[in-house]
Amino acid sequence: MDTPPGSWATVYERGATAAAEQVWELVGRAADGRHHPVPATRFPAAEPLVFYAPARNVRFTGRERLLHTLREELKAAAHDRVPVALRGGAGIGKTQLAAEYAYRFRGAYDVVWWVDADPAQFVDVRFADLGRRLGLPEQPTVPENTRAVRQWLGHGGGRGEDEPPLRWLVVFDNVDQYEHVKDYLPQGDGHVLVTTRNPDWGDLARAVDVEAFQRAESIAHLLGRTRQRGMTVAEAEQVAEAVEDVPILVALAGAWLADSVESVAGYLAGLQRTGPEREVWKQSLERLQEQSPGAYRLLQLASVLAPDIALDLLYGDQVAKVVAPHDPRVAAQVTDRVSERDIAAALVQRINRLALIKVDLHAHRVQVHRLLQAALRARMSESELAEVKHDVHRILAGSRPSGEVDDPGLKSAFRILWPHLDGSDAVSCSDDTVRQLVIDRIRYIYLNGGYEQGEQYARQADKIWSAVLDGLSPDTAAHRALRVQLLYLRFNWANLLRSLGRFEAARQLDADTLRQQEELIGGNHPYALMTAGGYAADLRALGRYREALERDLRTYAASVEVFGEEHRRTLIAANNLAASYRLMGQFDKALDGDEATYRRLRVVLGPHHPRTLLSANNLARDLRETGDYPASAALLEDTVEAYRRLFGEQSAAVLPVQANLAASLRSLGRIAEAGRLLDDAYERLRASVGPTNPESLFGWLSRTANLMLQGRGDQARAELTDLERTFVQVFGPDHPYTLVCRINMGVAWWDAGDTGPARELTTAAAAALRAVLGDRHPFTLGAANNVAVFTALGGDPAAGRDQLQLVVDGLTEVFGPDHPDTMRSLGNLEIATQAVSGGAVSIGWARIADRLADRVGQEHPSVVLLRDGRYVRRVLDPHPY
Repeated sequence: MDTPPGSWATVYERGATAAAEQVWELVGRAADGRHHPVPATRFPAAEPLVFYAPARNVRFTGRERLLHTLREELKAAAHDRVPVALRGGAGIGKTQLAAEYAYRFRGAYDVVWWVDADPAQFVDVRFADLGRRLGLPEQPTVPENTRAVRQWLGHGGGRGEDEPPLRWLVVFDNVDQYEHVKDYLPQGDGHVLVTTRNPDWGDLARAVDVEAFQRAESIAHLLGRTRQRGMTVAEAEQVAEAVEDVPILVALAGAWLADSVESVAGYLAGLQRTGPEREVWKQSLERLQEQSPGAYRLLQLASVLAPDIALDLLYGDQVAKVVAPHDPRVAAQVTDRVSERDIAAALVQRINRLALIKVDLHAHRVQVHRLLQAALRARMSESELAEVKHDVHRILAGSRPSGEVDDPGLKSAFRILWPHLDGSDAVSCSDDTVRQLVIDRIRYIYLNGGYEQGEQYARQADKIWSAVLDGLSPDTAAHRALRVQLLYLRFNWANLLRSLGRFEAARQLDADTLRQQEELIGGNHPYALMTAGGYAADLRALGRYREALERDLRTYAASVEVFGEEHRRTLIAANNLAASYRLMGQFDKALDGDEATYRRLRVVLGPHHPRTLLSANNLARDLRETGDYPASAALLEDTVEAYRRLFGEQSAAVLPVQANLAASLRSLGRIAEAGRLLDDAYERLRASVGPTNPESLFGWLSRTANLMLQGRGDQARAELTDLERTFVQVFGPDHPYTLVCRINMGVAWWDAGDTGPARELTTAAAAALRAVLGDRHPFTLGAANNVAVFTALGGDPAAGRDQLQLVVDGLTEVFGPDHPDTMRSLGNLEIATQAVSGGAVSIGWARIADRLADRVGQEHPSVVLLRDGRYVRRVLDPHPY
């Protein structure tokens, strides 16, 4: 459309809507929004929803052509769904370039998020932090939070078709290997930028190589930095030549000359003696040490910390006390009760004046370049470096928050400490408080779902501490103290092994740990009780339910004695005891225990605390197994909604509870509704926690039961075949979970016409269940029901009747005559009895069907079968360990 020459309108300081209306009016379109296309780009004056990047470098110089190239490469890479990698050597300015891009082009993005990728083990946490800034519901584990963020970015933040697409930029700074970030690279309408020294990224991304400054850029930076001393262009060119235009060295030289009265010629003479890189650091560090020994000591401490250091750590009480012996001025200030925060802040500013660090007040952190850290460590002897590391250990241990690492309220305070344990080699420290911090970190990783990383770290710590223990005399206090901590470490290590599915390895480690703890500190020591709880969990995971129950009974009784009934540790022990009762088929005792635990947790933690909701989920299992299907379903419907409110609709945490609800709905005959829930839970569990995760397997098995009731027997049979192989792979061929799967397989095979193999499979699985669980376990009786039905249908109704009589007697003893499972088998017994009678008319099964209908509804498949005079086969749902 042509517009008259000179027509114009200003959109300065207007919002997106007002600016759009002004433009439409200018070109002759109606300003009411009708027939206007959805804008393909965001309004550039609108601030991003979230912006997080390092503080902008106010002295950023040049790089204009490189910034333009980077912009175009990011656009092209977005089309190809690949990252862009800024490649270059250390100190070449990759991070500064990426940060400048983020600020300069922030108007093009709705979300800008920066992830420090060194050390690599914290990439997941830093990426997951974006979810909190976006207001996404907090998930129970870090992997779930990272998945939620990726999904949110990948699905456009939930924007509709009538809205412009969500534009985002995620920067992963200082990445080494692709494997360190591959699980966090989002897809969608956004840009991923990586900075790296690894040239191999050229095969994985669109690479933009970052090289030294152009000479004009070096000169411009030096002249701007030394404006007050009046450096000439010729002098700046000489300095740039001497430091080879390496940006970090140019910056250091400029800062040194700006703060010094020494001539440029004198500075250059020093550089010529030992080479630019070493001498630039040397001159700046010597200047700092001369001006402020305390600031220099603080920088030495920073050399063994992670490059990014929280100001809260540096400004804490410990730093000034550690620095004081190295600087009389700091010592005097400490004596005069000057605020430790003010002392540390003054030291940080001393360092900052020489451009040796970058202070980011917005992010409350200090950044120390890795080149400088290496230069500082190289200047120290082995003994000096060891002393510096130990001082850092004292700072970290003294900065530990008071309380348990399990406390969600202390999460951020602990996170400040974790990145600094590795660089300072805290795992090798002999101080008890530092070793406790190492154990805290392992437990923190476990609680946040980082099982592989935590297991590796625990293994490393165990190896180092065991070697130290071997060198100590057994009759010393130091030996005992280290041994106590080593055993506590192994308890946490076993938790990680169990979470990784390495059940026998966890059991062996817990068994040995518990034996030693009982000898060393006694069975009622809190550490020993924790290990005992873990050992019982190992036994449950291995299917050794009777042993687990015996152990949990002792642990619960001891916990009550030591802590009292309302204590958190006792409530955990009570939960474990109920789990063992449930797996042993003693559902009434599990119900009693879970009711008491749930009631106490509602008071102690509140009705919507995750642990309270977990208890509600367990209680609902007990209600279902004791025959109260309506109460079970009602409690689970409330619990599912509470999980969704707490963690969000898409959280993986809700899926096991959703599958549990589906099982209760199926028990009530609400088959279609249960099927929808199970299909959703099954697909999402496989995608979120993997196909071999126990929760995925339980959801899958429950889904196949529903498929059979929905008339999709062929699909159920095929899936059960795959599922049985997976149960064998994860738990072993004789585990109760595997045997229950085979019982269900037998029903599917029979319905497909493979009656001989079905009967053989069911008979063998039932015998194995009886051997493992005992002849009065409800699952054993359910399996025996199916054997009896197949026997009767296979041409021997008399034998089937006799077998069913034993099943009914057992169920009546376990559950009573009015339990739905008892009535199902009783109806089968009536049908078999009529078959044996030679045709005598009986309506006994119809009366039983009426009784059953009062419990489960008129349309329940079991009711329909009994009214038609057909046998009911049992399909079983196992419970988690």
